[in-house]
Amino acid sequence: SGVGGNTGGLQTSTLALGLTRRAIQFLREQTTARADLLEPTEQLEQESNALTERLRKLASEPRGAEAASQLRADANSLVLRSTQAALVAAKGAGFVATHPAGRWCREALFFLVWSCPQAVLQANLCELAGMD
Repeated sequence: SGVGGNTGGLQTSTLALGLTRRAIQFLREQTTARADLLEPTEQLEQESNALTERLRKLASEPRGAEAASQLRADANSLVLRSTQAALVAAKGAGFVATHPAGRWCREALFFLVWSCPQAVLQANLCELAGMD
């Protein structure tokens, strides 16, 4: 059905959104000292909230594999962008082994290959190629 624990299930999108929220929380913490981060953080936060609402609706009123695949593609995109934004905010410190931003980026990349249905993979490839 695409809404369970199978390939492309909602659980994987939930994990991506959880990682997204952690990266956004880090960005939010950084805005106290860096006002330039406020607008991008708010944009990512709005997108995260909208995707979370879509996820809730799909979980309570399943709409099939296509809707779950689109949510997964959108969640993959957002987790990549939000973790990279956290890395940018962390600057060079984000590459230090003990800093979480680098780990978050690696974890976000894993969503591109972990239990990733072909339709989701194709959508993410097109976005990465600037074809969206």
